[in-house]
Amino acid sequence: MDREDIIKLAREAGFKVDWQHADVAEIKAKRYEYFAALVAAAEREKVAQWMTRQGYATGHGDNIEDLLKELEWQIEERIRREWVGLTADEIWKCNKASGSAVEFHICVEHQNVLDFAEAIEAKLREKNA
Repeated sequence: MDREDIIKLAREAGFKVDWQHADVAEIKAKRYEYFAALVAAAEREKVAQWMTRQGYATGHGDNIEDLLKELEWQIEERIRREWVGLTADEIWKCNKASGSAVEFHICVEHQNVLDFAEAIEAKLREKNA
């Protein structure tokens, strides 16, 4: 946002400036610019905190537009990233680690199945983090 944008917004917000006295107008224009910078910084910080809470990096976002570009890029990267599955050997190791250690086609106790599912989930999360 440049100086003219700030002055335009200030006028729309009802700020009054005596534009016939250039020195007073210049001082008030500087105050508007400073006020606008404070508001922009507060908004930028709010967006940056949200991004951080959601697990996104803020990069070098100096303003809202930069932060949104960074966020858009990171979301696209997450979508593009290919999900990695488990090999048969990794599945077998999860099966053994869960305590069931039986062939997959044999019915096992309910708790062992849940343990096995949790082991599979943990391994998938590890590989796809």
